Amino acid sequence: MFLSWRWGAALLAGAVLIGFSRVHVGVHYPGDILGSVLVSVIGVGSVALLHFRLRTGAQPSVTGPFVASSRRMVVPGGAVARSEAAAGRPRADL
Repeated sequence: MFLSWRWGAALLAGAVLIGFSRVHVGVHYPGDILGSVLVSVIGVGSVALLHFRLRTGAQPSVTGPFVASSRRMVVPGGAVARSEAAAGRPRADL
């Protein structure tokens, strides 16, 4: 369904060049271009997430300090979600 990363890089470079040319010619303000980039990123991310969920029936595995999972939630400062403490598991940050 998705193209290779080379096609993606080529299409992204083309989109950036078109964005600069629109500002250079004076047809759009820079905010117009940045707004369209934001809308595009949100749209593509939503479609990719929907595709992943429909295909696998699961949520994508993402790690990071603000990401909640079914087993554990880590927040700044090392606090662990109550579900882990209630399950009797030791805290990982001790």
